Amino acid sequence: MQQITPQQLKYVRASYGISQEELAEMLGVTAGMIGLIERGRRNMSAKLMTKFENALDLSAERIQEIETAFKEIERMKKAAMSV
Repeated sequence: MQQITPQQLKYVRASYGISQEELAEMLGVTAGMIGLIERGRRNMSAKLMTKFENALDLSAERIQEIETAFKEIERMKKAAMSV
Protein backbone atom coordinates (compact mmCIF):
# COMPACT_ATOMS: atom_id res chain seq x y z
CA MET A 1 0.00 0.00 0.00
CA GLN A 2 1.26 3.45 -0.89
CA GLN A 3 0.26 6.91 0.21
CA ILE A 4 -1.63 8.79 -2.47
CA THR A 5 -1.17 12.49 -3.15
CA PRO A 6 -4.15 14.84 -3.28
CA GLN A 7 -3.62 15.34 -7.01
CA GLN A 8 -3.48 11.60 -7.62
CA LEU A 9 -6.76 11.15 -5.77
CA LYS A 10 -8.40 13.75 -8.02
CA TYR A 11 -6.96 12.15 -11.15
CA VAL A 12 -8.04 8.65 -10.17
CA ARG A 13 -11.53 9.77 -9.18
CA ALA A 14 -11.92 11.69 -12.45
CA SER A 15 -10.64 8.78 -14.51
CA TYR A 16 -13.33 6.57 -13.02
CA GLY A 17 -15.96 9.27 -13.58
CA ILE A 18 -17.15 9.32 -10.00
CA SER A 19 -18.07 12.29 -7.84
CA GLN A 20 -16.70 13.08 -4.41
CA GLU A 21 -20.07 12.01 -3.03
CA GLU A 22 -19.94 8.65 -4.81
CA LEU A 23 -16.38 7.98 -3.68
CA ALA A 24 -17.26 8.98 -0.14
CA GLU A 25 -20.16 6.52 -0.10
CA MET A 26 -17.89 3.75 -1.40
CA LEU A 27 -15.35 4.44 1.35
CA GLY A 28 -17.78 5.11 4.20
CA VAL A 29 -16.75 8.74 4.75
CA THR A 30 -18.30 12.11 3.98
CA ALA A 31 -17.89 13.98 0.71
CA GLY A 32 -16.41 16.78 2.82
CA MET A 33 -13.64 14.43 3.94
CA ILE A 34 -12.87 13.53 0.31
CA GLY A 35 -12.70 17.25 -0.47
CA LEU A 36 -10.31 17.85 2.41
CA ILE A 37 -8.06 15.01 1.25
CA GLU A 38 -8.12 16.28 -2.35
CA ARG A 39 -7.11 19.76 -1.18
CA GLY A 40 -4.30 18.35 0.94
CA ARG A 41 -5.85 19.45 4.22
CA ARG A 42 -6.23 15.88 5.50
CA ASN A 43 -4.23 12.74 4.87
CA MET A 44 -5.77 9.48 3.87
CA SER A 45 -5.37 6.95 6.67
CA ALA A 46 -3.91 3.52 5.94
CA LYS A 47 -7.35 1.98 6.50
CA LEU A 48 -9.01 4.42 4.10
CA MET A 49 -6.25 3.92 1.52
CA THR A 50 -6.82 0.18 1.63
CA LYS A 51 -10.57 0.71 1.13
CA PHE A 52 -9.82 3.06 -1.79
CA GLU A 53 -7.47 0.60 -3.48
CA ASN A 54 -9.92 -2.28 -2.99
CA ALA A 55 -13.02 -0.34 -4.07
CA LEU A 56 -11.43 0.68 -7.37
CA ASP A 57 -9.15 -2.36 -7.76
CA LEU A 58 -6.07 -0.14 -7.89
CA SER A 59 -2.38 -0.86 -7.73
CA ALA A 60 0.41 1.67 -7.20
CA GLU A 61 1.32 1.23 -10.86
CA ARG A 62 -2.23 1.97 -12.02
CA ILE A 63 -2.37 5.15 -9.92
CA GLN A 64 0.89 6.31 -11.50
CA GLU A 65 -0.40 5.52 -15.01
CA ILE A 66 -3.52 7.59 -14.40
CA GLU A 67 -1.52 10.50 -13.03
CA THR A 68 0.85 10.42 -16.02
CA ALA A 69 -2.05 10.39 -18.47
CA PHE A 70 -3.78 13.35 -16.80
CA LYS A 71 -0.55 15.35 -16.67
CA GLU A 72 -0.07 14.77 -20.40
CA ILE A 73 -3.64 15.94 -21.09
CA GLU A 74 -3.02 19.10 -19.04
CA ARG A 75 0.26 19.73 -20.88
CA MET A 76 -1.49 19.34 -24.25
CA LYS A 77 -4.28 21.74 -23.19
CA LYS A 78 -1.76 24.39 -22.16
CA ALA A 79 0.15 23.95 -25.41
CA ALA A 80 -3.04 24.29 -27.45
CA MET A 81 -4.02 27.47 -25.59
CA SER A 82 -0.65 29.09 -26.28
CA VAL A 83 -0.96 28.64 -30.06
